[in-house]
This record gives sequence, structure tokens and C-alpha cells, in this order.
Amino acid sequence: MVVDGFGWTGKLLRVDLTTGTIETQVYPEEWKVKFLGGRNLNARLLLDEVPPAVDPLGPENRLIIGTGLMTGILGPAPARFTVTAKSPLTGIYGDANAGGDFGPEIKYAGYDHIVISGRAANPIYLWIDNDTVELRDACSLWGKTVFETDRLLKKELKDPYVKTLVIGPAGEKMVRFACVIANLYRAAGRCGMGAVMGSKNLKAIAVRGSHSLKVAYPREFIAYMEGLFYDIYRASNYQAYSTLGTPCLIRIKHLRGEMGVRNKQLNAWEADKVEAISAESFLRYLVVKSKACFSCPIHCSHGYVVREGPYAGTYGEGMEWAVIGPFGNELDNPRLDVIAKCHELISQYGLDSISTGLMIALAMELFQEGILTLKD
Repeated sequence: MVVDGFGWTGKLLRVDLTTGTIETQVYPEEWKVKFLGGRNLNARLLLDEVPPAVDPLGPENRLIIGTGLMTGILGPAPARFTVTAKSPLTGIYGDANAGGDFGPEIKYAGYDHIVISGRAANPIYLWIDNDTVELRDACSLWGKTVFETDRLLKKELKDPYVKTLVIGPAGEKMVRFACVIANLYRAAGRCGMGAVMGSKNLKAIAVRGSHSLKVAYPREFIAYMEGLFYDIYRASNYQAYSTLGTPCLIRIKHLRGEMGVRNKQLNAWEADKVEAISAESFLRYLVVKSKACFSCPIHCSHGYVVREGPYAGTYGEGMEWAVIGPFGNELDNPRLDVIAKCHELISQYGLDSISTGLMIALAMELFQEGILTLKD
């Protein structure tokens, strides 16, 4: 049973970009038990408010950002948030999920969900500072990359700790697999949520929160969470995921014959190429520090920098399996520095790594088969 006032803030923020109307809605009590928040409630809201015939890139579509019951609560990995809309890529329900600390900040600002409708006449961004919510001009940000936008927002708001959700030029141009990126490196990548955000002339959401969250029985809750942390630390695969992150899947998929190569024309790759893009090579040649999402004991992410070669100075965070696979084996590319540069570019432009890499792989195969030529 969900206890009223515990875990939830109980509030949903509604923003109509066409009219500029901003209002706060209190949740019906039955929602708390029936949906528990997060993706479940996102789906309910989309089903209720977006008819099947709505254009995904039209103002009638909704952009819904939802946190879960545990988001922002002290415990293992309570960082996730989900972005939901009718997908411009598939034409049906779509959502994308990300970690970092943007989701918890929404809760600390006093909201469980944000529902955005309509379309602004000019580029704007949404500024949420606890109970103060404003739509601000973003014409100077339009056309800027994700990194530039994040930096300029924090400069304008005079707070380097503000949390941001941003689209890049790909979202502005409504590329159907554009993504939204939280705090530079946490991408809600799938289903074209960046294109929906761009279709609404919404460049970014910036959030700052200082409210607290309550749990019903703090002492018992902390004791239970300590047990969960202990279980995670002693799990058989903890060390691999903590040290290597999701790139540890590269060797596993190779041994299982699940490694797509050249747009999945092959399911195995030469051993030396597998080793060249393996998690161990990534750790040895590029990684400079371990990184974690909010309150996550696994800290599977990595800060990295390319130290030599034509792409020396390229840096970033992440380089998950969802980047290394599409830009590595799928393109028959065994160079980690090239993959790192691709990762930097898609992060700057706001493109989904899987869709972008596999689209390039498809184009390369079409050239290989003579279906596409330079004349195209």
C-alpha cells in the first residue's frame, strides 16, 4: 500500500506551450495505488490525452516526464526517469529512460510528473525552481549543441548545479530518432523524444529543487536499504559491471555468437578486433575515472579521454555497449578512438546512439550491394 505523502510529492506540473499556461495538479488518490508513478502513469496519461490519430510532431502530442515512487529516495539506484510521447519514429506509444540526477531533482523541486502540451511560437526553455516555474526565451540557445546549451543555461541561471534536460540540433530539426540528454551524458535515447521536444520549440528544461522527501518508517527503511546494498555488493556479477560497465557484454556476445557485424551480415568478428574494442581495452587506453548515477552502488559509467592520435583530446562519459556496438562491430570498426569521436558527436547533436549507428551500418551495406551510390 502506498502511504499518502510518502515517496510521492503528490503533484503533477502541467505546461501548455501554446498559451503559456502553467498549473499544478494534485493526483487522484487512486492513481497512487494503481500506477505507482513512473512509466505506468506516463502511459496512462498518454492514453487518456493523446488520440490515436494525433501527429507525433503536432502540438496535440504530449511530452511526459515521469519519476518513480523510489526516485530520489536513499537506496540503490533511485535515479531513473522516463520520457513518454507518441513516437515520431514508430507512430505508436514510445518512451525512453535515463539515469543521472535529473529525475531526483524533479522530485526535490516538488513534482512527480511534468506534462507538456502545445507548441511555443518561438524557442523557449522551462525553468523550474521549486515552486517558481517560468517559460523563458531560448532564441539565443536555438542551434546550439547540447554541451553549449548546458553551459549557457547554467551561466544564465548563475548556478553550476542546476540539472538540465536538453535537445541538440537533431531535436530542433525533428530527426525522428533524436534524443533528449540530461546533464550532458545521460541520454533518454529511444523512440525520438528529442524530436517531440523540438516540435514544441522547447529547447531545454532546467530544474533546481530543495524540498525533501519522506519515507513512512525511516529506521526500518534504512535498515532494509542497507541490506539491499549489501546484496548488490556480494552479487556474482557486481565486480564485472562495477569495473567494466556494460562494455563487459562485448566479449560475452562474441562468445555466444550474438555480435552483429556489418549490419548483422555476420554474427562473429575476428578475435583481435573484439579485443580492440573490449571493455578491458577501453579501461586500459581511455578511461580516467569511474562515474555513478545518483545513489548507485554499481558506478558502471566511466569518464574517458582519447590521449593520442587524430582524435586526441576527445572526451566524454559513458561509452556504453549501446555506443560501442553500433559504432564498433556493426560498422566493422575496431578503433576505440573513432568510436569515442562518434560518441562525442551524437552527444553534441542529440542523436540516439543505436539508431544512428545502425542507420550508418545500413547505408554502408546498401553501398556494398550497389543499391546506393555516390549519385544518391
